[in-house]
Amino acid sequence: MAPRKVCCGLSSPDERHHHCQHHRTSLRSLFDAQHRASRAQVDVPLALRRDKLQRMRRLLDEHGPALALAVQADFGVRSPQLTEIADLFVLRTLLSHTLKHLPKWGRPETFRPDHGAAQALVVRRSSALVFSGRREGIIKRCC
Repeated sequence: MAPRKVCCGLSSPDERHHHCQHHRTSLRSLFDAQHRASRAQVDVPLALRRDKLQRMRRLLDEHGPALALAVQADFGVRSPQLTEIADLFVLRTLLSHTLKHLPKWGRPETFRPDHGAAQALVVRRSSALVFSGRREGIIKRCC
């Protein structure tokens, strides 16, 4: 049986507990910062969305082999080629698809609600819904 990995090479349970608690606190701080940043600008311009997606694609292209090797090191039995096909190729395909359809998805869309739906003018920006007033039977959605 292979020896059990310990967090950052620390062997005593007390050391591991305090060190792992530090990791959880650091991760929580990072998550909270990302969450605040995602809420800072709800209505992100199309050009900025496109730029972020293109930068993500460049990062995948530049660091894909290193990511595949890191996954192999973590899992031990997973080849870099499998990670390239199963994960990185899928991400690149999704990025291309999103970049292609982003202008269409970002256009305002007006439609009539189904019976029983609230009759309010709703403007949807990103994931936030902003109610901007009442209007007879029309809901406006904008991504």
